[in-house]
Amino acid sequence: MTTVRHRGSSLDYLVLADSPLVIDVGDQPLVIIDETEKEFSANLEHAARGGTSDDFYNLIHDQQQYRNTPGGYWVAQVNPEAAHHAVTGTAEHARGALLLSDGAAPLVTDFHEQSWQGLLDLAHQSGPQELINATRKLESLDPDRTRWPRYKVSDDATAVVVRL
Repeated sequence: MTTVRHRGSSLDYLVLADSPLVIDVGDQPLVIIDETEKEFSANLEHAARGGTSDDFYNLIHDQQQYRNTPGGYWVAQVNPEAAHHAVTGTAEHARGALLLSDGAAPLVTDFHEQSWQGLLDLAHQSGPQELINATRKLESLDPDRTRWPRYKVSDDATAVVVRL
């Protein structure tokens, strides 16, 4: 979950788990990611390389054991306690932002086919649907998840473009 609040030339933000926020502040975007989920997922994905479908189901089970627990990572499901574990802050001189679910970020996070600036440019120029279409195209090239290990072939994808 990611949310922003516009105040003058700044954006207040709240970021939980697997929902990156990319803020356009000029030369290089400011990228906010809750690293707790990212580190946990990287460890699981490393263990899954070359695994079977059953291995992936076991990884999903393992992931769920650490979600919304002390020592794990927090997502905005049904536990309001999660908000107390969010990454928060304020970005000054914000010109816009890109709010992403984890399913909309793999062009950068998993596939490494785009930079954060490139993703921001794509979303601003072509809209969030084109960003999701580009993600789906690459996902379809790796249905067995061997080139880019991940929990699912494709994940739900949400992208919101904010222009200030």
